[in-house]
Amino acid sequence: IGQQKPCLVYGFPASQAALARLDENDKRVACRFELYGAGITPFAIILMLICFLLHGQFALMMWVVCLSWLFSVIALALLVPLEQAAPSIAIGPTSGLACIVIAHITERMRIEQFEIVAKLNNTNRQLQLLSSQEHLTQLLNRRVFDEALEREMARSERFGHPLSLLLIDIDNFKSINDTYGHLHGDDIIKKVAMCLRQHVRDVDFVGRMGGDEFIVMLIETDKNFAIQVADRMRREVSGIHASEDAGPLSISVGHAQFEGESLGAFIERADKALYQAKKAGKNRVRSISSGVS
Repeated sequence: IGQQKPCLVYGFPASQAALARLDENDKRVACRFELYGAGITPFAIILMLICFLLHGQFALMMWVVCLSWLFSVIALALLVPLEQAAPSIAIGPTSGLACIVIAHITERMRIEQFEIVAKLNNTNRQLQLLSSQEHLTQLLNRRVFDEALEREMARSERFGHPLSLLLIDIDNFKSINDTYGHLHGDDIIKKVAMCLRQHVRDVDFVGRMGGDEFIVMLIETDKNFAIQVADRMRREVSGIHASEDAGPLSISVGHAQFEGESLGAFIERADKALYQAKKAGKNRVRSISSGVS
């Protein structure tokens, strides 16, 4: 032992004179320490790996470190005299504590970074939602609705799915504003918007064109089903009253089914259908195809 390379005994370099004074049992222990590493170093490395595997589980990490140190103390006490093993036993808790501190700091940094990223993502979602909504009704604004309509028109043309558009106008809304004021008119607009949302699916789109006009896009919906949806909306709105002594509200609805035209032509056709509903006496649904002027 020690003829070819230096030997470490209990974590410290051993001279040839010191090795000569060791009995055979101590020499076997010294070689065992040389085989498994320099003293407490393997113990510290193993603890470090365990702590990083258990980061975030502080109580379990403490139990593992304490039990590991206890077993190492018992093993050293059985292998070598206590006074000779004392340095390694003393280094054990220090190494374990260092592992815990490093793992805990790493975990706290990871959690803080995760919280920062989560807050940024949440803020971005809120900003995106605010930029896409109309402030009074929280319906889609015209820009976002037109972008969605263009996407769905392209998809409808590619796959042959039906696509319907409803243009909705509150009947006699100007007289409501003139009689009860603009704040009351805003409240009516919000109630009508809520009614419209209740009769569409999650995949459909509802937007506000401006003033008392709304626009609804029904995905993969043909003319017959779209008119049924419009009638349900019309009946629902009739349950709203401008005031306690006033009659029920009503809406006129114009429908158009996509037939391959441009976005402007599609909306214009629904607008013509709405005009027909108004001209026919209001509070009704009218549909128009591209072949009808």
